[in-house]
Amino acid sequence: MTSALEERLLLAKTSQNEDLAKLRPHLEEALETMERLERRRGLSDREKMRAGALRMLLTSIEQVK
Repeated sequence: MTSALEERLLLAKTSQNEDLAKLRPHLEEALETMERLERRRGLSDREKMRAGALRMLLTSIEQVK
């Protein structure tokens, strides 16, 4: 029973990792867009916070690999 539960948890975690990996290109594109905006006109405080959150999520995804 315990090994079946552990296997199920591992499968769920693997599925989550795959879902996170699919987000990576979208996060990279969003960060590139934010960088272009920053060069053109600067970013508002709110935009800077959002860019920071995107960077943290991207870093988290890279660490899960």
